[in-house]
Amino acid sequence: MSAAPSLPDRLEEAWRRAAGAAPALRARFAAAAGKVGTVVHEAGSRDAALRLVTQLAEGRGARRLVAADAKLAEGLGRAAPGLSNADAERDPASLLTAEWGISWAICGVAETGSVIVHIDPPDARLTTMLPGVHAALLPETAIVESLEDGLLVTRDRILRLQRAGRPSYLSWVTGPSRTADIERVLTIGVHGPRELHIVLFAGEGPP
Repeated sequence: MSAAPSLPDRLEEAWRRAAGAAPALRARFAAAAGKVGTVVHEAGSRDAALRLVTQLAEGRGARRLVAADAKLAEGLGRAAPGLSNADAERDPASLLTAEWGISWAICGVAETGSVIVHIDPPDARLTTMLPGVHAALLPETAIVESLEDGLLVTRDRILRLQRAGRPSYLSWVTGPSRTADIERVLTIGVHGPRELHIVLFAGEGPP
């Protein structure tokens, strides 16, 4: 009996399948995300994605953004110099006043329209929870086909971080926050953001 494929082999196969079906996966991801209330946008590059996020926020009347890390905050500052933005890790108080929270996503799952977000610093994690709108920037090549493939990505990331002695806080985000706890009436935005925007862009992810 042959040995079961290792995690790296299974993950490599998942990414190989994803690369071979990239356009269809993007369309499937956008359709699944739309069904759970997510708005998906497309941008030509990472810089274009940063400009698009700031334009969306300004167009909705936002005055303050908060980013999950310093480099992302710097990128947003270059994209829109006149728009106030902060780094949540260095300025946790900004989380209380920012209308939009911006983060990277390391993976998208076409089957469910979910994104996987990896943010370790405790204050920075709140960029996806406290502001009324969460925008996640996702490389278009980082979309896998199935829930099982997404779990492979998650497990691989956690194990690699553990071997490096680093924390590994990953979360799956599927649509805006929702609950039906109050008299079984579906309500959006009670326990977190009322809107989720995902911006797909060409090229590599976080610098």
